[in-house]
Amino acid sequence: MLVLWIALGSAQAMDVMHCYASSYASDTTSKLLSDGRVSSVTDYNCGGGTPTLDELLAHDAVLFYSDSSFSDRTALGNVLADYVDAGGGIVEAVFSVADNIRVEGRLLTDGYRAMETGSQTNCSGGLVSLGAHPILDGVASFEGGSSGYCASSAVAAPGADRIADWGSGEALVAAHVPSGAGTVVALNFYPPSSDIRSDFWTSSTDGATMMVNALEFALGGGGPSLVTDGSCPGDMEFRMSGLTPGGDVAVLSAAAEGSQAIPGGPCAGIASGLDRRGLGLRALLRADGAGEAVLSPRIPDSACGAVIQALDVSTCSLSNVAPL
Repeated sequence: MLVLWIALGSAQAMDVMHCYASSYASDTTSKLLSDGRVSSVTDYNCGGGTPTLDELLAHDAVLFYSDSSFSDRTALGNVLADYVDAGGGIVEAVFSVADNIRVEGRLLTDGYRAMETGSQTNCSGGLVSLGAHPILDGVASFEGGSSGYCASSAVAAPGADRIADWGSGEALVAAHVPSGAGTVVALNFYPPSSDIRSDFWTSSTDGATMMVNALEFALGGGGPSLVTDGSCPGDMEFRMSGLTPGGDVAVLSAAAEGSQAIPGGPCAGIASGLDRRGLGLRALLRADGAGEAVLSPRIPDSACGAVIQALDVSTCSLSNVAPL
């Protein structure tokens, strides 16, 4: 039995810096504020000026994107890199993700960005998940609208995780943690929705949830993440990242999702994302120096339909829940 102990605190809502060079930014602000995980949004027109590091540090995470030129894209890239160096989390979206009106400075030249792309184009086919990931929690669908604004030739940058694609093949979501720094997420879509212009992403789909998930993931320094590969029954691979380097990680499973508290050990009382039915410890692993661990089991037919979750024993933090 694991012996984990920590006081269970309530999650804090995020204070977001919204840095834009766009005439449609009011829609993004309203989408962020409609999610209870966001307590406040500070709008900053980065087409008219550049925030200071102190201004960025006053916020939990930063969402930035462009539709026209940034006031000083080199200065913005430099200060965003400084913010990430200080442990801050950032989410970059179209059209900054595209090459034509992107940020410059250290964010680009020193390898901070999560995605490598080409110029502006139009993507199609909606969301294609590449495996369970916190940024996709609660994201049942995403449609880019009749324009599908995105960046061409989009792939994950070196060291980044490619989390989801457009149906037309371009990367849609990627994330990574530069060495010794905060978390960087790239969303290869334009944040304003069809509520403000009919050809933007379809507001009845889950683009807003994906944006807030991305900000939450960036704020959490990545946190534990669980990605599955393979299909049940058969050989599967569970890849865990965002763990305490060299620390223990427990792989838990249950019959279904739920909110059962961990019954004993150092993390006793922590609410898992699992149901009490069949809840148990399936493996205890040691994370490597990069905070990653891999489990490659053969899953029998009898286990298909169950769910798993990773627990960082050092911090009592939990990953997303993934199905078998």
